[in-house]
Amino acid sequence: MENELDEFKNEPFYKIFKQLENKTPVFISDLKSLKTENAKSFKKSNKIDYINFSCEFIEKDDKVVHDNFIFDKDTFFDFLNNSFEFILSEAGNEINLIGILNRLGNLFLDYYGLRRNSGDKYLKTSFVQINLPLFMQIYKFIEKTPKFYIKTNSAYENAENHIIGLKTWFEKGITKTTEEIILNGILDQLNTAKSKTLTIKNLTFLLNVTITESGIPKPFNEEFVKKVLLKNEDMFITEDEYETIKIKDRVKYYSEILLQNQVLLTNFDLDKKSGFIAFFYVGEQSLLEEFDEYIKTRSILFLATIENSKIILKLINDGSLDKKESNDSEFIKYLLAILPSDVNMKNWLLQNISVSFCESSLEDQSLYTQPLIKELSPIFNVKNNPGNLFQFTLEDKLEEYSEKNS
Repeated sequence: MENELDEFKNEPFYKIFKQLENKTPVFISDLKSLKTENAKSFKKSNKIDYINFSCEFIEKDDKVVHDNFIFDKDTFFDFLNNSFEFILSEAGNEINLIGILNRLGNLFLDYYGLRRNSGDKYLKTSFVQINLPLFMQIYKFIEKTPKFYIKTNSAYENAENHIIGLKTWFEKGITKTTEEIILNGILDQLNTAKSKTLTIKNLTFLLNVTITESGIPKPFNEEFVKKVLLKNEDMFITEDEYETIKIKDRVKYYSEILLQNQVLLTNFDLDKKSGFIAFFYVGEQSLLEEFDEYIKTRSILFLATIENSKIILKLINDGSLDKKESNDSEFIKYLLAILPSDVNMKNWLLQNISVSFCESSLEDQSLYTQPLIKELSPIFNVKNNPGNLFQFTLEDKLEEYSEKNS
């Protein structure tokens, strides 16, 4: 192959394409040398695929200079991949595509050292001004890259206004999924309706006229709204083929899920998102004689939000807690007071506790934590729970434990 291409070694394009093969971007002022028949032949023979980004610079004397930046295609999209993630991570929030492309120009200058340190040259042309074919290549790249997501709020919205984000934000609960946003919209509309009831037609209309950034193009149709309702059917009561839609009582809804979805603590995913978590006793030995009869019919020991259970989950991960952490957890504090002193707390929890989880919004956690505790009456939820039957028993045990360990 090398011998066959010897004839091209003196051609202007030869050095440029060789640099691209080495993943090194090239600046050239004139593209003519890349458009000759020999250049096309060399490019095809060597399977060279490149991106041409035309730049307009302004020198310090206000002289405008035009250059062309030639990238190997893989190198260009690798730069975009890292740059998009950097821009989004730094912002900590979703940004529309045109906003990212505007910020990309500065990264481009810094990454390739185009500021010349003396500050006598800067990029005038931004990535927003790129030609349509290159813009579409960038858009398709974002669509195909697993780490990014794209949202659009209207079927008629320009692509440059589409919202970009990092998929890890869904997992961390930083950003709501499109379904969560639509679901919250449905709940809001039903909660604010005078009769707390709507038809599918009215609900769909209200969702469309309410400003939301769900990432699903408006206008929504009735079939789409029905699918969301069906997927979350445990949350709603529907009658007469969706002619009547209302919300199921939230306390009963969360209670049912928490009581039905128990798994052993050893099988529980500790990286759950925002929601309620309940702890149940499944041990064979008596936990405390005073609890025995109660646990036979109601084995729930403790209920909290994931956020307020961090200490318990830390214990399961790390195997131990310091004294302050133990006192900060109502559940752990009372367990220490009633269990033998030589018990390994982590092992005990793994062997005797099952858990259940129910995802919920922060608003619902604020509204329904106390009503849920009242409804389910967990043994170890003493604080702000005057109906707890074992409050004095637990406080006596805690006092005895404190005296022994003081």
